[in-house]
Amino acid sequence: MFAALYPEKIKNIVTSATPGDFSIDNNLLSVWTKSINADSIVDTFGNTHDVFINSSFLLRVYPKIR
Repeated sequence: MFAALYPEKIKNIVTSATPGDFSIDNNLLSVWTKSINADSIVDTFGNTHDVFINSSFLLRVYPKIR
């Protein structure tokens, strides 16, 4: 969030979890992320709460959608 708010103050950034490529998966999380409107969520709630993010990643453990 700091990097998004103050990009001029960031030279390098190291993340502890890299973004996943959800286009290759066919599980609930990948299907959900393809249809989600992130701008709408941010406009409604501001910064997305960590519980929401963590709960959404639990969707990866469910079986693939056929």
